[in-house]
Amino acid sequence: MSLVRAASAVWLVSACVTAPTTSPDAAARAVAFSIRDLAGGKLSSLPTGKMFIRIIEFAQPAGHSFASRTHAPGFDYVASGVQRLIIGDRPPVDIAAGESVFQTSVAHVHSNPGSSPNDWYFIAVWPAAARAEALVDPSVGKVVFETPDLSEDALPQGPYFQTLRLADLGPGGRSAAHRYGGLEAAFVLEGSITVHARGQRPVRLTTGGGIYHFAGIDVQEHNAGVGPARFLELLTTAEGQPFEASVDHAP
Repeated sequence: MSLVRAASAVWLVSACVTAPTTSPDAAARAVAFSIRDLAGGKLSSLPTGKMFIRIIEFAQPAGHSFASRTHAPGFDYVASGVQRLIIGDRPPVDIAAGESVFQTSVAHVHSNPGSSPNDWYFIAVWPAAARAEALVDPSVGKVVFETPDLSEDALPQGPYFQTLRLADLGPGGRSAAHRYGGLEAAFVLEGSITVHARGQRPVRLTTGGGIYHFAGIDVQEHNAGVGPARFLELLTTAEGQPFEASVDHAP
């Protein structure tokens, strides 16, 4: 197993999913919904100072490569085609459509070894200073979502687990009502969803739209269109905190 795939296999061994203490209301239950973990990794520490979440989309022509400097650890998720991740003299890692790996903070090369263009995303928590840095290859990359600077008490210093998940909602579907023990960011890959969060107005997101929530917020996602919807979730959870809890009422 390569070191990159080994890092992606670091799962939330200290986290747990807790069940509601009472039977959930019907509106809090999932309908036509599925979710799966794509990759995970552990951060021994976070950047100092203010931070933000950024998602960069890359579309590389066949045969295109670019070298990338050391930057924030995060996730490569491939939407279409194939991406080859090359780190030093390690064996290259090919990431197929629908797959993800956790990428550590090391210099590397991204390549498209296929015969057609690829489309992939890099998703991470970044130090605020990174906003002023140019993308390594703006000819193929663009920022598609980023949060404001997060308050420093939202992510106190310490070790964290990160997980990238892929969620699918069928027509008329909804997720189960839930809350996370850490910071959550969602990004819509296909279709449209309406996000209900307790104490907030519902927010409708279409393809390319994103949202984030702090720990402990009751959340539920609904399919807002007539076709299927798909979105990514980045979860950043402090070591020792619960990963996810079910909620017995719709927010």
